[in-house]
Amino acid sequence: MILTGLYAITCMFNLYVASFHISNALQHVVRAASPMSTLLVGLLAFGREYSAAQIVGVALITAGSLTTISAEASWLVADGAETTDLSRTGVILSFVRELQINASLQWWTLGVVLLNLNMICTSFLTQMQTRGFDRWGKQQWRDMMLLQHVLSFPIFLPFVPLLRATAAQFSASAPLMSPTSFIDHAGKAGASSIVAEWLSPIASTPWAWALTAFDSVTQVACISSVHVLLARYGGVETTIVLTLRKFLSLGVSVLLFDAVFTTSHWIGVALVFIGTLIFTFYPTHKATGVDSKKKN
Repeated sequence: MILTGLYAITCMFNLYVASFHISNALQHVVRAASPMSTLLVGLLAFGREYSAAQIVGVALITAGSLTTISAEASWLVADGAETTDLSRTGVILSFVRELQINASLQWWTLGVVLLNLNMICTSFLTQMQTRGFDRWGKQQWRDMMLLQHVLSFPIFLPFVPLLRATAAQFSASAPLMSPTSFIDHAGKAGASSIVAEWLSPIASTPWAWALTAFDSVTQVACISSVHVLLARYGGVETTIVLTLRKFLSLGVSVLLFDAVFTTSHWIGVALVFIGTLIFTFYPTHKATGVDSKKKN
């Protein structure tokens, strides 16, 4: 039940962070500090021991994350200051704008706090999952994944009204393609009219539900892979892999969606990347605490 509770908390934190004006780039970089958090939780709460090289890697990852957080905060304040011009808006309007900037910064700060709390909860969850695999066997990853998700359903019951409202919005979204247009395109492609008519309801699915279905499939593949990594290699190693995945996503965000990324952001990325390399090419942590008791 502790695992289920931690999993539900991390899910809710992830949902709420998006409402606090936190850019995707900052979310990726803050979560890249997960190796540091997982190492500290393993060291302090689970009696594990790590090499000096891994600690250096953790320090670099931490420095990179803090650098990026500072750059994001500075950009937010500077952006607000640029849009507050007394000569154009007048004293009263500029005062109102300043209040809006301060409120935005406060919400942003709360979002960063939630990001870090989520990282800590995820680290405890990761270490507890690793201990569970050590105790019950690495082949039990499917059972652990299923139980965590099924047992967490009741925790989301208070969100049923919100889920219903969101489902209504999804259903009201535009269809992927009108049935008539789909049948015409299918006929031109050589498909029979019977097959085209049978598939036309799928083509008329609202685009929001289609994206949700696609996201669900990718999430199943992602979560399954994470549990396999946890079972075979451990918590710290898994967070390293997830960090590299996040930075691939970060690169796509910058290149395709013109996300704001300053020189300080890139310095933070470089530090996190170097720390990740140190983690990757140096020996894994030595087993102590629970692990050493098992060996003895």
